[in-house]
Amino acid sequence: GREAEREPMRTRVVVVALVALVALACFALVDAHSGERDSPIDEALQAMLDWADATPCASSRRVGGVCAPGEVVLDAWLQRALATQRRLQRDRPLNATTWIGTHNAFNARANGYGLDDDVLRRVLREFGIPDDHTVLAQQSFSMTDQLRLGVRHIMLDAQWFAGAVRLCHAGTDFPWFDRLVEFVEHVLHRTFNYSSEQLGCSPFDRTWSEGMAELAAWIRDDVSNRDEVLFIEVNCDPKWDWEHGDDAVGP
Repeated sequence: GREAEREPMRTRVVVVALVALVALACFALVDAHSGERDSPIDEALQAMLDWADATPCASSRRVGGVCAPGEVVLDAWLQRALATQRRLQRDRPLNATTWIGTHNAFNARANGYGLDDDVLRRVLREFGIPDDHTVLAQQSFSMTDQLRLGVRHIMLDAQWFAGAVRLCHAGTDFPWFDRLVEFVEHVLHRTFNYSSEQLGCSPFDRTWSEGMAELAAWIRDDVSNRDEVLFIEVNCDPKWDWEHGDDAVGP
């Protein structure tokens, strides 16, 4: 009886300790970047964010300051130019063609990622990190709008977290953290399937199937899209998918 009562308490203590260590690791990273200053890359990034904020939307619906999914107003000349480029290279070898691609395409402000960037920047600024150094969302527009804008190479991160393969941009390599997780698993006789690669993942991140459904809808809803070539690059790791990789690359 007493041993059974101690087990939940022991687990809670271990979880609190893990959270505290993660916080310390974050502060260590902050300190490592404290001497950095604005760079041309930071300036270019801010210019891109400003452009996205100014992009016209088909309606007043906005998420995180940018157009809601499917609401970006397309430039007719740009669409014709990109379509012409794709037609000209259709019969060329793959290594002789040029495709527009997006890194971590799912990680968009339009889908709710990075909405607290401004708050995070204000906190990190107190530790000497430049105002525009940290951006959690890699993209402004949804995958749907990226495809509408001419993107044909989509890069996705597959992470097994909270019982599902999720579209999650997170993780780093903290060997000490991984050893700590292994130690906790040994003490509690449990397997968490968790490592420093999952730091930053959330149970609210979209599942892999939801992301695939969005891409499929773009192909299905417009007959002209069915002739398009779409590249999907799956970025994964044994400590990301925890032997659930087939759930992502399978049929």
